[in-house]
Amino acid sequence: MRKGGIDLAEKRIEYDFVVDHPNDATWSVSDFNPLGKVPVLVTDDGASICDSSVIVEYLDTISPIGTRESCASGRPSRPRSRGTRPAA
Repeated sequence: MRKGGIDLAEKRIEYDFVVDHPNDATWSVSDFNPLGKVPVLVTDDGASICDSSVIVEYLDTISPIGTRESCASGRPSRPRSRGTRPAA
């Protein structure tokens, strides 16, 4: 989750980082991604977003930081992003 983690930090988006080990009996990534792959971003409303490129695109849509609009306003919005479930 390097790409998404950097984007979350740059956009000052609060999130919970959850490390989920594939050999652990409590492995829950498949609950959020049917393919069982990581990274997975789980939003506040429970939607799952998979693939780092798609996650970064989503983060760009919910936060004006780093866009031309943010330069004009200078204020970040409060996004709905909640957490990730990457494997170690």
